[in-house]
Amino acid sequence: MSKELLEQMEHDYQNAFPIDVDWLLNYAKEQTKRVQELEEVRSDAIDQIDVAQRRNERLEQRVEELEEENKRYREFLEHTRGPSF
Repeated sequence: MSKELLEQMEHDYQNAFPIDVDWLLNYAKEQTKRVQELEEVRSDAIDQIDVAQRRNERLEQRVEELEEENKRYREFLEHTRGPSF
């Protein structure tokens, strides 16, 4: 809800309803602010997830490289020493 809309509501309905319009408008403004804060938190969380996923992909690739290197070492040792018991 935009600030302009809230101000228009306040102007149009200030005396139209027997409820505490000031309280209601303040509550709506607080909720609007809270939604904006939560949207920022959500955006930050998504960014952190993206960073973590890229890091995990790099780590998985490094593990595959090390496994392949280990396999080559084992094959080399087996070839030079013969099969181990």
